[in-house]
Amino acid sequence: MDTNEIMNQLKQLASINITDIQKKFKNTKTQELYKELTQAENNITNGEEQLVEAERNYYTYTEGTQWYNNFLENNVEKEVEKKAKHLERKFNDKKREIKDNIRRLKSQKLSVDNINNLMEDNNDNIIHVADRIENLDSKSRVNERLTYYQNENIEHYQSYFHIIHQIKTVLLIVFAVFIFIYHKQYKNLYAWGTFIALIFLPTIFSILAIISQKIIELLTFLYSIFN
Repeated sequence: MDTNEIMNQLKQLASINITDIQKKFKNTKTQELYKELTQAENNITNGEEQLVEAERNYYTYTEGTQWYNNFLENNVEKEVEKKAKHLERKFNDKKREIKDNIRRLKSQKLSVDNINNLMEDNNDNIIHVADRIENLDSKSRVNERLTYYQNENIEHYQSYFHIIHQIKTVLLIVFAVFIFIYHKQYKNLYAWGTFIALIFLPTIFSILAIISQKIIELLTFLYSIFN
C-alpha cells in the first residue's frame, strides 16, 4: 500500500468519525433541549418566561431561527384569533342580555301602563259611584223629609178631623135643639140642608186631605225621577 492510499483511508476514517461525533452531539443536544422544553411545559405555572426560553432554544436549534419566527407569528395570530372569538362571544352574550333586559323593561312598562289605566278607570268608577251614592243619599234625605212632612200632615189632619168631629157633634146638637125643637122648623128645607151639610162635613175634609196627600206623593215621585 502506497502512501497516498494510506492518507486517503486516514482522511476517510477521520471524516466518518467527525460526522458520527457531530450527529451524536446534535442528537444529544436536541434531547437535552427537548427535555428542558418538556420540563418547562410541565412547570408552566412556575414561570411562563422559562417556557418561552425553552421553546426558543429548542425550535431555534432544531428547526432554525426563521422557522421559530414563523412559529411565533402563527401562535400570535392564533392567540389573537382566540381572543377575538372570546371577545365576540362575550359581546354577543352581553348584547343578548341587554336585549332581554330591554324586552323585560318594555313588558314591565306595559304592565305598569295597564295598571295605571286600570287605576284611572277604577278612580273614575269610584268617583261616579260616590256621586251616585251622594245623589241617592240626598234623594233619600229628601224622601225622608217628605215622608216626615206627610206623616206630620196626616197627624195634623187627624187632629183636625177629631176637632171637627167634636165641633160637628156640638153643632148638630145645638142646631137640632135650636132649629127643630125650639123653633120647630121640621118642614124648612134650608134647615134640613144645613143639618145634612153638618153631618157630611168630616167626609168633605177627609176627601180634601186624601187629595192633598196624593198631590204630595206625586210631587215626591216626580222629584225622584228628575233629580
